[in-house]
Amino acid sequence: MMEAVYCLCGRTYDPNVFMIQCDVCKDWFHGSCCNFQEYTAIEIEKFHCPRCSPIYGSSIYKPYLNWHRYDYWDGNASTKSVQTGTPVFVRELRGRHFTNDSEVVTHMRGQQLTDTLLQQQGFSNPIIVDSVDGLGMSVPPSNFSVYDVEASVGGEMELDVIDVTRQSDIKMKLSDYVAYYNSTNRIRIFNVVSLEFSETGLSRYVEAPMVARKLDWVNIMWMRNYHIPPPRVQKYCLMSVKDSYTDFHVDFGGTSVWYHVLRGEKIFYFIRPTPANLTLYQQWMTSSNQSETFFGDQVDCCYKCTLRQGQTMLVPTGWIHAVLTPVDALVFGGNFMHSLNIPMQLQIYEIEKKVKTLEKFRFPFFETMNWFAAQKLYQQIRELNSEEKKCPDLLLAGLKALLAVLKQWNLEKDYNVNVREQIPTTINSAKLIKDISKEIRHAERFINALNPPKPERESKRKRKRPFNKDFVDYPLSPKSSQEYFSEPRIEPNQPRIKLTLPKPAMYPYENISSHNIYANNQEPATPWDSNLFYRPEETTAIHRGGAVLKFKLGTKDYFAHNKPPDVTDTEVVNHLISPSSTKSIYDFHDDSEKEEGRLMVDENHKKAKKKLAAPRNAPKSKSATSWCVKNKKPKNEGGDGLLPKNGIESLLKASVLTNKIKREEGGCASPSTEDAIAGMLSISQMYIQPGRNVSKNSRKHGVDSDSPVDEENVNNVHQDEDYSTYLLLCFTLLNM
Repeated sequence: MMEAVYCLCGRTYDPNVFMIQCDVCKDWFHGSCCNFQEYTAIEIEKFHCPRCSPIYGSSIYKPYLNWHRYDYWDGNASTKSVQTGTPVFVRELRGRHFTNDSEVVTHMRGQQLTDTLLQQQGFSNPIIVDSVDGLGMSVPPSNFSVYDVEASVGGEMELDVIDVTRQSDIKMKLSDYVAYYNSTNRIRIFNVVSLEFSETGLSRYVEAPMVARKLDWVNIMWMRNYHIPPPRVQKYCLMSVKDSYTDFHVDFGGTSVWYHVLRGEKIFYFIRPTPANLTLYQQWMTSSNQSETFFGDQVDCCYKCTLRQGQTMLVPTGWIHAVLTPVDALVFGGNFMHSLNIPMQLQIYEIEKKVKTLEKFRFPFFETMNWFAAQKLYQQIRELNSEEKKCPDLLLAGLKALLAVLKQWNLEKDYNVNVREQIPTTINSAKLIKDISKEIRHAERFINALNPPKPERESKRKRKRPFNKDFVDYPLSPKSSQEYFSEPRIEPNQPRIKLTLPKPAMYPYENISSHNIYANNQEPATPWDSNLFYRPEETTAIHRGGAVLKFKLGTKDYFAHNKPPDVTDTEVVNHLISPSSTKSIYDFHDDSEKEEGRLMVDENHKKAKKKLAAPRNAPKSKSATSWCVKNKKPKNEGGDGLLPKNGIESLLKASVLTNKIKREEGGCASPSTEDAIAGMLSISQMYIQPGRNVSKNSRKHGVDSDSPVDEENVNNVHQDEDYSTYLLLCFTLLNM
């Protein structure tokens, strides 16, 4: 059976050759046989073949109805958004304002741009060099034209051409594009950005900058004589006419790019490759209205950079950029992978897979390239470790990122044919992964040895108080009896604590009027200001650590009289110490209506704030307790008037009078009680520092005589935990 033939040439159907059907005879014709260009097919409304055109006339073209949509023949496009690449979009883009590139672009001379500099300072921002001097690169002379490109490459080479007005790809021969480039009737805008000429005669005219060649993985990592040839991405020729626009993109595989403008000019719109911007870029690439959205408006900042004739630019890994051609331009460039930003290269590759980028727009044999690079980088870090040298930070970070991806690819090889085919046959993937992991750990240990971590700083926050601050389980540390009964050892810089005891009121009184006590206006036999009832306000003890007990007298414990009671009168004393009395001098009330606990542990004792001193000429008001201590320096009258040395002795002297009165009535204190008190008194002598037992000044509270003593005016008692235990025991025994 004979195959059907078509066209004027009588050839059979070839799916790789463009053909068009005649709207009259319905036969199929090759575009080359009818002198008909493939890219013009979209503009044809009715096609008439060479046989039918003499009868029915020439082909009929669609009328242009708008200039802001890809479908220029849409009559209802007035209410629709502007699409990127159209003439209206380019005109608006030219008039927009963008941030100047001085913040992100670095300018330097060719002699300064070396691989050593980039390894030390990193390659994270675009670099512009004004002249080719010092770059070690080769470019054609300035009068080199697209005709010379056609002569060097060959006019029959088929190119992938970007239809800018529709942002789509079409096929075109180089000779056809050169004819279009030099024509003046350009209704549509075509742009060539992917003419790779490494294997053509044009290659001898162009050499990449020396720094790019030294960093390029294709030159230093790819295994020689491998059965797969190295990727051809090192030399590109870009031929762009005026108003050509390439929308935002990231170069395939996260490669870096070098550009040299031989003729014309290019405008770059740069966006930093931050994690947020890359996430937005991925979303924008997969959005349904991508052609109607200018990605530069979606990010925080977009920079405008103009690359003029004779200048060279190096764009680092991952930078998102769009390119506008304001005038016809002829540019040479190339892509290269390197070790200065391996994590970003791998991240861009993952984004390409997620957005389902076509295979022809990806870096060829990307995974194979990374396997070869991992093998060479392993040798580098192994040599550094064997020589006990510090591994560079960029190399260590890159190897760690590469190791994680290699592990993933090694697992996927069992069920993914494409991944398995890209693993080089000369590499044992499992062993290489294990060896890299070992060397990374060794390098990290060496770095930690050079820079040991600083010890953690102790927290300055105070320890939290217990939930129920009124009851604290605070065990007393056991001490030997020898320590208790031995002389205290005073360290030269040992901190001391000031013990402030309440005013020396010996008995509680509840609103007992003075005329009931002194019925006959008789003065007491024993003067109230004698040494018998006096004790110093402040004593000093050595603080030997542990918790500090704080006692508070409640606001209800007050004295309402200016004159002291006659404690020698039997009736008065019986009234004061009778069982009907609801208060005792040894009951420490703390106003239970407001505070439930009676004993609190102050673990963070602080110095009390100094109260404002009263003016010198201010009148002195009598205090409710001013009768307790009338003179700052008590008179020493006889042996009984010796000054008490501490609070316990004051209590004992007060108890002497009480016991004396009881004996007169026929009662007496228990001998065991007296012995216990005497023992406590002897023990308490150890906790008082000699020479500091008497305070120089006695405090006087400026409170009205008829008002009760406020709780804040009662001084707190701060005492060592052991001493406070004996003090409590004394209080208990005295109250028996």
